[in-house]
Amino acid sequence: MAQIVRKVLSDVFKEAQQAGEVLAGFNPADATKKPQVRVSRQRLTFEEWLMIYQAAEKDNYFLQKVMLLAIITGQRLDDICNIEFSDIRDGHLFVEQSKTGAKIATPLKLRCNKLNISLEDVIAQCRDRILGPYLLHHHHDKGKGKRSRMVKPASLTGAFRKARDSVDYDWSSKGAPPSFHEQLSLAERIFREQGINTQILLGHSSKVMTDHYNDTRGKEWKKLVI
Repeated sequence: MAQIVRKVLSDVFKEAQQAGEVLAGFNPADATKKPQVRVSRQRLTFEEWLMIYQAAEKDNYFLQKVMLLAIITGQRLDDICNIEFSDIRDGHLFVEQSKTGAKIATPLKLRCNKLNISLEDVIAQCRDRILGPYLLHHHHDKGKGKRSRMVKPASLTGAFRKARDSVDYDWSSKGAPPSFHEQLSLAERIFREQGINTQILLGHSSKVMTDHYNDTRGKEWKKLVI
């Protein structure tokens, strides 16, 4: 919030300079020290992900599916929830990101070697006896969730948190426990190791952003290859 306030005030004074309301170069916001944000949420390791995935089996019928989709597509939860079967054509899954507008066509043959599963395999798991447009859909009416309709992101983040907290594991040693979103960083690290262009996979406009996702925040050891 401090960074946002500083940037907005800086923009206000730039506009004021152009309008002649203040002297040229007068921008007290720029003269202030830029706030530094300390990230407290820890990254997710593959071993930790497996523990949550196994715990997710007890929760509901769609949590494991969405976790697999998060890893193998590298997409945000909102975009995963919006995926329809009609987005699958010509051997690819087509996703237009709601946040950035980036358009990614991921081959169905893309395989995650660590899980020994392909995107095509995960999509096959989403095809069941329920007829509906969405890969992730409700099997029956429950509350606001209607049979065959989209599973909402809030339901999935809550289910992920419940599965994570049910694991007999100390999450408190390195900051806040990893959220559902941390699967994107894990996906980036897994596929970079496979030699996949993760900037395209995640739909980033710059390599700087992709490298940010590659940062483990001190969670994993860096191995020297000789």
